[in-house]
Amino acid sequence: MGQKRPRLSKKLIRKYFGKTAKVSSRWFADGYRVTTESGGEVLISNTEMKILSGGDDVYRAVTLLGYEMWGKLTVRGGTKESMITWAAHGEALGVNVRPGIKRGWFGRAVVLFFGFAGILNLVKGQPGGLELIFICAVIWWLMARSAKKKDRQLAAQIGFAFPRVHGMAGAASDDDLERENWV
Repeated sequence: MGQKRPRLSKKLIRKYFGKTAKVSSRWFADGYRVTTESGGEVLISNTEMKILSGGDDVYRAVTLLGYEMWGKLTVRGGTKESMITWAAHGEALGVNVRPGIKRGWFGRAVVLFFGFAGILNLVKGQPGGLELIFICAVIWWLMARSAKKKDRQLAAQIGFAFPRVHGMAGAASDDDLERENWV
């Protein structure tokens, strides 16, 4: 079984944002609002993080916190500059950060509804249940394939090629740096 990931807590947030960060619970939402000493603001829950404002300190803390909580990050939504910044911090810190398209819930909900209807038909012995389940599985697979294609297109559009071929940025050889015109 996989590694057990920690749950979000004020103690875990302070580990990465420091003791001077103001961490307050959000009343009608699960999670916390973090305000840093430099003026950065982040909304953090067990399932997502949203940077409202901030600089290098915020991106670094959020990237490391996300790595500890989930093991990797997919940046969905936000500006292209924000995605590039987040990916660059991830690469520098050794965290797998990938850009992605924000997905809606409606299409998946409709497919799940018809999938459950197919299962119900199968259980009741009515005709068409197996066919409906098969059609829903194919549509779900096509939706996942399309989402991955859109993620790759976004990554190419913002200039982020993944996976990295020659390792992390800190481990690049002099030949690689010269070939890419970094030196």
